[in-house]
Amino acid sequence: MLAGPSDPEPRPNDEVWMQRHLGYVANTLSNPGIPIVFFGDSITERWHSTGLQIFNRLYGPRGVVNYGIGSDQIQHVHWRVINGEVQGLRPKLVVLMIGTNNLDRKST
Repeated sequence: MLAGPSDPEPRPNDEVWMQRHLGYVANTLSNPGIPIVFFGDSITERWHSTGLQIFNRLYGPRGVVNYGIGSDQIQHVHWRVINGEVQGLRPKLVVLMIGTNNLDRKST
């Protein structure tokens, strides 16, 4: 049974996803003063590639992190948040772009 968006759930059988999550947790632990966190799916993740130059110019000097992972759904980001990606942080702003991947799934 698929989890609903309010039910935190890791992505099943996805080692690459889990390694990304653990990398974000490690980054948070190493940088407890992160002021702005971006969370989301591939739309957010693409700031790492196609939007990197703009992201670095506009947000890089501010110490912003991008914790977007392509194909994530609401329940995946929810799980990542409660499993260490923001542990100990007190960001001034969280930018959240998630939910698109829930639209065509039976996750209500």
